[in-house]
Amino acid sequence: MTARDAAAASPPRHAQAAAIARGRALFNRADFWASHEAWEAAWRTAAEPERSGLQGLIQAAAALHKFVVQNNPSGAVRLIDRALEGMSAVGPTGLGLDLAALSSELREWRRRLSDGPPSDASIIGLPHLERAAVPPGGLQPAPLSVEAIDVRIVEDGRRRALLVAVAADGHVGWGESVVPWSEHGVFDAMCSSLAPALLTESVGSPAELSVVWRGVAAEGRAAAALEMAVWDLFARRLGVPLHVALGAAARPVAVAQRIHGVTAAALADGIGRARAAGFTAVHLPARPNADQRLLPALVPELHDLTFAFDLDGAYRLADVHALAALDRLAPSFLHRPFPDWAVADIVRLRRWLGSPISIGNVVGAEALANAFELGAAAIAHVDPTAIGLSEAGLVLETARGHGVDAWVGTPSVTPVAARAALALAMAPGATLPCAPGDGFGRWGAEHIVDGRWSAPDGAGMAVDPPPEWLAVHEVRHERLQA
Repeated sequence: MTARDAAAASPPRHAQAAAIARGRALFNRADFWASHEAWEAAWRTAAEPERSGLQGLIQAAAALHKFVVQNNPSGAVRLIDRALEGMSAVGPTGLGLDLAALSSELREWRRRLSDGPPSDASIIGLPHLERAAVPPGGLQPAPLSVEAIDVRIVEDGRRRALLVAVAADGHVGWGESVVPWSEHGVFDAMCSSLAPALLTESVGSPAELSVVWRGVAAEGRAAAALEMAVWDLFARRLGVPLHVALGAAARPVAVAQRIHGVTAAALADGIGRARAAGFTAVHLPARPNADQRLLPALVPELHDLTFAFDLDGAYRLADVHALAALDRLAPSFLHRPFPDWAVADIVRLRRWLGSPISIGNVVGAEALANAFELGAAAIAHVDPTAIGLSEAGLVLETARGHGVDAWVGTPSVTPVAARAALALAMAPGATLPCAPGDGFGRWGAEHIVDGRWSAPDGAGMAVDPPPEWLAVHEVRHERLQA
């Protein structure tokens, strides 16, 4: 088996490692139910003896939830017994965790609860789960200690992006997030809190960062860019493509081109260029008045393309008659009429329109699950530059579990965010064409065959900003070191 074949066979293993690391971070925040859910995701695909070890961890989390949340000491004792038995199957450092120390703490809690909890039901001294010293070849890779972080604001075509480079062990990983109006919020959040936090503590897996940064990351796009860079660095250090590190198997990704323009001629020209470049799907901008004045005449130009309308928040619920005009053109979906929290408006629109509605930039797995339960989830849009690759992956898993179509799309400025979106779109939950944004192909030709993109050879995203491009487009730069 070649190295590439080995990498292609390893996504489930990497997905398990990420879930274990995320579960550990949640467990240490006393979010026992969420840690239970994270470990269960790894347990579903694990083989023995790891499966039994994970079952033990799941039961340990359930035991503490049983006591802390449900105030059921006797139930907690029974679950602790099962947890100790399960964890014994993988030994004291199984799963890359210090299970010996955890088992010792659980035994003490078992004794304490068996004797009867104190009258104040104190939860002081809850168990803490540490990483173990990991031998080469273990399920969990060695922890990553970041040595330097370069934070840049870059500008290209009157659009700005936060571009982050994270260095460790001779490798550099890249991350990007679009800066909507001013760079001050994302740049300062990165330099004042997120980057220093990353430089002071080792990382077992990028999957744990969104948990560790809760309460620290005041600016979500800054956190998303930095997490993306760590994922890229993590994959490069492992020598695997980014999609493998994220737990996805390689597959060609259908790609949609976002068309720009406010005139019929500009839109028609964009459609023609997209077709010539090999795209088979496009997203057209729709705005009030233009929806009835310009777009109907363009439909014949789209005869061989799948098309959706991007409303970009320009419509209200009261604009249903204008939306009906778009609906009659039979797009594959309408995108971003309302954000995911406006579920009541989305439910009402679904009654009036025949076209599926794509919920605008779902902010997390819980938000999608809530929208589904309320009947508002037809199609989910996932933007990793807004919520991070880890949370975006959880959204796709949730969409898959509920049978909801989902697509990955990002307003990228550079190929960094575009490649990250394409890697994420290899996950099974991404069922519709990926829209990687304007950064797609900016530093070189990206090849599309029959409307689909395939990952190139190389570790991580397999893309690095050219130094000469950075020299021209960089407008702000700060370097932080450990």
